[in-house]
Amino acid sequence: LPKTIQRFRTRPKIIIDLFAGDLSIAKYYLQKYQNCRVLAIDTRTEDEALQTVPKHLWSRILYKKYDVRDLTENKLEEWLWDAWKVNMHDVYHIHASPDCRTLSTADGSKVGEKMGKSAYRLPDGTPNPAAPEHRRQRVEEADEAMRTVLAMMTVLANKYPLMLLSCENPKGHFEQQPMVQSMIRSQQWRLLECHYCKSSNPRYDGDSVWSMKPTHFLIKGAQRDLQLPKCDSDCRHRIGDSKRHKMSIRLDMASDPRQVKVTGH
Repeated sequence: LPKTIQRFRTRPKIIIDLFAGDLSIAKYYLQKYQNCRVLAIDTRTEDEALQTVPKHLWSRILYKKYDVRDLTENKLEEWLWDAWKVNMHDVYHIHASPDCRTLSTADGSKVGEKMGKSAYRLPDGTPNPAAPEHRRQRVEEADEAMRTVLAMMTVLANKYPLMLLSCENPKGHFEQQPMVQSMIRSQQWRLLECHYCKSSNPRYDGDSVWSMKPTHFLIKGAQRDLQLPKCDSDCRHRIGDSKRHKMSIRLDMASDPRQVKVTGH
């Protein structure tokens, strides 16, 4: 972790990863801190979640296939105690990465343009009432999951003031959501921007190629002057010395033919 994000505890002990996906947070923490443990929660099967995690790290991961819409602090306490005889006081960091499909603007579709009726959201971030029913259902479920997690994190932030809490989503409709705006207005939380390409570390990412992918982090518990890395056409994931990145979240007629579209992260 950057020095500006390190806090009073010298070594992270317990990490909780919500909407864990392919366990990116776990890979970093477990490789950097040998005594760290990660509780990871997602709706994927355990086999799917662990498929990109080195096997020698598996013993320090507790994975739960669970719908976070039903998640409570008591449930987290129960899992932590049953697995490692620890409680929420031992938690160093809780991170959440809500489903970005309904919050992203990367597909370029906007209401009022071609294909706009299929957009998940209106320009102000509210659900698009003209979207197909299956898309409106996805937005409803995703918003409920995000609200549940953010509400719980708000409570935990007040209950455990030394705990690091963060929630990330690609730059788009995430920052427009009412609960996110409310958390920012409280002045306990900050919205920081980060570029994945500049944040990657060969020690942990190996030869993986990362897009620029402007991403917002809603964060509480780090130093007030914390700034996250941003690319100024100076990362190692560009095509030669150009401003073009080898991998991009969107491809169109103006893209370099050597660019590849992001499919995994």
